[in-house]
Amino acid sequence: MTATPPAARSRAVLVGCGTYRHLTDLPGVANNLTDLAAALTDPGLWGLPPGNCAVVTGDTSVGGVIGAVRTAARDVGPDGLLLIYYAGHGLVDSTDGRLHLAVTESELGEEDATAVAYESIRRRVWQSRAAHKLVILDCCYAARALVGEMSAADLAEDVEIDQSVIIAATSRNLVALAPPGERNTAFSGALLTVLRDGVAGGAPVLDARTIYREILRNQAAKGLPRPEFRSRNAAEDLPLVRNAWQPPPAPPTRRTPPAPPTPPVRSTPPAPPPGGRRVSRLRLVLAALCVTLLMAGAGTAGAVFAADAWDRRAPSTPTETSPAPAPTTTSPSPSPSPPPSVTPSVTTTSPRVMYRNCLGGVMVQALAGLCIVNDPCCPPD
Repeated sequence: MTATPPAARSRAVLVGCGTYRHLTDLPGVANNLTDLAAALTDPGLWGLPPGNCAVVTGDTSVGGVIGAVRTAARDVGPDGLLLIYYAGHGLVDSTDGRLHLAVTESELGEEDATAVAYESIRRRVWQSRAAHKLVILDCCYAARALVGEMSAADLAEDVEIDQSVIIAATSRNLVALAPPGERNTAFSGALLTVLRDGVAGGAPVLDARTIYREILRNQAAKGLPRPEFRSRNAAEDLPLVRNAWQPPPAPPTRRTPPAPPTPPVRSTPPAPPPGGRRVSRLRLVLAALCVTLLMAGAGTAGAVFAADAWDRRAPSTPTETSPAPAPTTTSPSPSPSPPPSVTPSVTTTSPRVMYRNCLGGVMVQALAGLCIVNDPCCPPD
């Protein structure tokens, strides 16, 4: 499962007794109650509201313990979790072999009158409407010698509740249950370690079976008694708290220096189309020819214009004068002379002018050819 039980509709009753009038004290029990209540109300683990977590010490009466369980069983929601925890001495009735949970005034041989009969707890938990029920018993069996040996399996069968999980810490001596110098009892200390530290590589939410297996591994590593686990109707998948384990941070990676910038790759110009090189060379040849003609024409034109200018500046040649006519004598009646004959004049063009005109035409044609060669709209051949 990926979600914890709804905390607002769940209830927990933590009962513990570490001081007794007629039994050996268990100093770690008081710390069990304080530490377990802190873990269950931790928002990072479950976040049970403090008002939904009742802590009952052993100074109360038998009726006070039963009343706290009855109230929690009544107030829990249908989809909530009802959790009952007890830490202290477990007593076995000498007449019927039933389990009793010791309080401060409990006495050996007077279990039915001075201790809480577990049957009273089991009946009220079984009658609860809670969808999930979890009972955790951290107690020893100091009175087993009075009634003979009772195995942990026998005890688990005795306390089973339908649709519930029972985790029972069984111990053959008080040292295993409450090691001297330890803050918590052995079983509850292992339980708190799992809740606080989580399970490496486990699911996001720890269920009852996973928690039990981690406690079992811890107890076995320390040579402590083996706890017992019982479930009814596949209740072993009952979720409890979020897994507090976090994967270790990844080692820092060495930063690789950036690679030097890659010089830009010059793009290769596209290959000219077939026949394109021939067309370009032809145009170059025509352009060179036109330029040559222009230069030659310009030089020749300059020479022609220079010659024309020289001719205009030179003096004109003298023309032959006809002799003056002899004077004539006036006759009384001169006869009219006939009119002189008019010879038509023919205009001739000098060779220099003709050459100049021809040269001008050649230069015009060369210029026109050069413009055509350089015209971008001119299609290739």
